[in-house]
This record gives sequence, structure tokens and C-alpha cells, in this order.
Amino acid sequence: MQATNKPQECLSTMQLIRETTYDSLRSACTGRHPLTVAQAKNVVKMALQAMRITARVDSAALSRVWEPQQMNSILVEVQASQKLTKGGGLMVLIRQMARRLGIEQQTGAISKTKKRKATDDGAKSDKSKKKAKKHVK
Repeated sequence: MQATNKPQECLSTMQLIRETTYDSLRSACTGRHPLTVAQAKNVVKMALQAMRITARVDSAALSRVWEPQQMNSILVEVQASQKLTKGGGLMVLIRQMARRLGIEQQTGAISKTKKRKATDDGAKSDKSKKKAKKHVK
């Protein structure tokens, strides 16, 4: 197979990948074509790679090819799907796609750094007190 140097051919292929990816995820959410969480993760992994290639070929075309508005609706649909949200890894991958397109969505989850700061500010936990006692002789 001969490699092509024509960016437009590559971008048109990326549009086909985007359409197929979005259709597959929508179908999985509605139950028209059921996908397992593992299958959906593989679809999203492939799409992430295609997004990287799109950015490499023409970074200005990323938003035009991958259509952030559609990605945002996909994100909302997948979050509403009880079946697809069972696998936390899928949502992480979909959020990576959204971030690449400049879509930021609040999840309501507290980040690990905030949790650590909250425990550091307060009294030490019982576990850390026990560890400190073991080291003191």
C-alpha cells in the first residue's frame, strides 16, 4: 500500500471514521446495535488515534472534521446510558476525545488532589497515626 501525501484525502477518511464512530456510539446508547463496553472502548480508542492523526495532518481541521457539537451530544448520550457507564474506562476515553475538541464537562467528582488536601488539612487518619507509632521507638 502506498502512503499518500495528500492531506485532503486523509481528512476525508477521518470524516468517515468520525461518522462511523459517532453512529456506533449512538446506536449502542439507543440499543439499536448493542455493543459491549469493551467493544465501545475499542471503537473510542481507534477514534482517539484517528484524532491524533487528524491533528498531525492539519491541526486547524480538527474541529471541522470531528465536529465538537456532535461529540458533546455523544458525551451526554453515553453518560445517560446505564449500560455503557458501567465501565468507567469508557467514559475516561470519551472525555479524552471531548477534551481534544475543547469540550469540558463537569462530572461532579472530586479530584484526588482535593481529597488529599482535605485529609492533610485535618487531623491525620488512624492508619497514618499507627504507621507513625511503628516508626517511633
